[in-house]
Amino acid sequence: MDRPRELLFGALRDKGFWSRMAAAAGLPSTLWQDNALRKPTFWALISARFVVYAGGVLLYRYLATLTGIAVVVLGHVFFYGGKRLGAREI
Repeated sequence: MDRPRELLFGALRDKGFWSRMAAAAGLPSTLWQDNALRKPTFWALISARFVVYAGGVLLYRYLATLTGIAVVVLGHVFFYGGKRLGAREI
């Protein structure tokens, strides 16, 4: 079976919980290492997804339109900020 090593959880150098979360969240493989987990880039990118999902739940489930939109926008700001921070580190 010929698969790229980056796609396999067994190929993770650091087998900690947060490294696996970064891989499962679809973050770039450069953020799958313990030293990268201490950087704001990782936290901005990983929290962005959860914040956007929380905003979607507010919009859909609780019909909190203004609050939901604000939370979704905040998630996108986190994502944009994480991308900018990541671009600076490269």
